[in-house]
Amino acid sequence: MEKLIEEMKSRDEDGWIVVVEGIKDFEVLKDLGIKNVYIFNGYRRAFSDLFGKKVVVLTDYDEKGIEIAKKLKEVLNADVEIMKRIFSLIKKDATKVEELKHFLEK
Repeated sequence: MEKLIEEMKSRDEDGWIVVVEGIKDFEVLKDLGIKNVYIFNGYRRAFSDLFGKKVVVLTDYDEKGIEIAKKLKEVLNADVEIMKRIFSLIKKDATKVEELKHFLEK
């Protein structure tokens, strides 16, 4: 898990933007040292705000989050692999980004 967070930090330093679903997710990533975090608030605005940028998606691993990730990948060529790898490690225990902090504290 720590390796994946470090990969996101590295991308953050390279100007990538991490897309999350809500303020709690935003706060967790900020606490982890990730600065370029964008709160998803609808497709039209996201497409406009993020077009042409390097984007990593880290939405919740539930129906809504997966749908957002698929659409952002399709339209913006966003990276969803980090999200998949993170949740493949913890999906039995958590499906929300805001819960990641608990796994890093263990």
